[in-house]
Amino acid sequence: MTDTPVLTGPDLDDLLDRLETDLEEDAMQAAGLAAQLRAQPLRADSLDAVERLQALWMQAGDATAARAVIDNDGARVLDAAPPPEHATIRMTLALCRLAIARELRDDSALCAELETLRAIVR
Repeated sequence: MTDTPVLTGPDLDDLLDRLETDLEEDAMQAAGLAAQLRAQPLRADSLDAVERLQALWMQAGDATAARAVIDNDGARVLDAAPPPEHATIRMTLALCRLAIARELRDDSALCAELETLRAIVR
């Protein structure tokens, strides 16, 4: 049995482009989107890819997968970035979490992320 390779980098960007286009053209429903996202392992290796992938997971109705992208792939992006970029990356990741909390109407998560943002700004 062979393992499916992880889709990352430009190949992931191509998939994200295609999925976003299909959604804009109403060519795909949430269930189809989720199936496409689950078809093989995905790993966002840039902040842009983290944002796009987590947004697609939310459109697919899977907040757990969206949070995992932020927590796992976002953490790798942060670790790989030079220190001067850390605050910007942390802010972007917190804004992604805030968007998820807002979508889910999770007041405690909203408050926690607002506090995280406040700490980053300080």
